[in-house]
Amino acid sequence: MEPRHFQFATVKRRFQRGKNILCTVYLLGTSLLYAQTDNLRFECLSLEQGLSQSVVTCILQDKKGFMWFGTQDGLNRYDGYEFTVYRHDPADTSTLSNDYIITIHEDSQGTLWIGTYGGGLHRFNREDESFSHFRHNPEDSLSLADDRVTAIAEDGQHRLWIGTDGAGVDRYDPEQNRFIHHRNNSLNTRQFSLHSVASMYTDRQGRLWVWTSDGCLNRYDDQNAVFVLYRLDPSEHHHRDMIASILEDRQGTLWVGTRRRGLYRLIPETGRFVPLWNNPELLTDHVIRRIYETRNGTLWLATE
Repeated sequence: MEPRHFQFATVKRRFQRGKNILCTVYLLGTSLLYAQTDNLRFECLSLEQGLSQSVVTCILQDKKGFMWFGTQDGLNRYDGYEFTVYRHDPADTSTLSNDYIITIHEDSQGTLWIGTYGGGLHRFNREDESFSHFRHNPEDSLSLADDRVTAIAEDGQHRLWIGTDGAGVDRYDPEQNRFIHHRNNSLNTRQFSLHSVASMYTDRQGRLWVWTSDGCLNRYDDQNAVFVLYRLDPSEHHHRDMIASILEDRQGTLWVGTRRRGLYRLIPETGRFVPLWNNPELLTDHVIRRIYETRNGTLWLATE
């Protein structure tokens, strides 16, 4: 394994949560993209330019070049000149069913999927700019497991996965228009850790990784059709692993950032987490929120 270079971008907390998120993006982005540039220019897009709401929860640029911004009050598409805002209209069933946008994902076919907190999953139909709804129905076991959608990802086999806040992970079957549920197995400590999903990640081998709100990491095992739990310390059955971020670098190494427990290298084949430094005081007191690799192979760690 080649020696790695690490840089740190530390972000101080701001009083307002929304500003903290924006400052993190700006500071980390500056360090990564413009470290050697003296002429920095920032363009602010806010309510005055047509943004539907000031708390931006997610950002995506689609294959056509449009920028999409999810907020707590509507979905926004930006074409470089102006915003188009999509909101729920009680009189129109083809609109969003909920305006609290949590996540946006574009699949390999160029289809946009939108996850809302309380309104389920939506598919954006570009032809007429309408939305198809996928909601939880208590009387239908094949419907979406929970309307609080927190993450969306596509694995190497082009299967769409939906993470929820309260009911585990769903896989969407487009041919049958149904959802296959994966929930916590309390009888098997090697399987899926908890039911509240924080985020999902697909590595270069197409493997799906899921980490949960309590910081536990899981990988989908295709052969056995189950999620396998990866623990920092297998002996600590009731301890929260506090995993906060994951990245696969260009060498194929998986790096895992934690809250208060430092940075680790994960060996998927054995499930072993290797601490990066022998000195436990170097990163123990830092929250590693994001890991980013630059073009020259340097890993940047966004800490708090």
